[in-house]
Amino acid sequence: MKLSIVTTLYMSLPFLEKFIQDSIEAIKQLKINDYELIFVNDGSPDTSIDFLIEKQKIIKEIIII
Repeated sequence: MKLSIVTTLYMSLPFLEKFIQDSIEAIKQLKINDYELIFVNDGSPDTSIDFLIEKQKIIKEIIII
């Protein structure tokens, strides 16, 4: 089963690291191996998109649209 978590980026930089860590931890506890974390680039004025681009290099399940 594939799990998709979808969220927006608007002003989310202070929360992204914890959101990603907590989401992955919960997914692992559910024993789901096929998942994706989808982030919608909604024109946030902070640097959340830059943060995610770097994270995407490490965590292949991160998708930015």
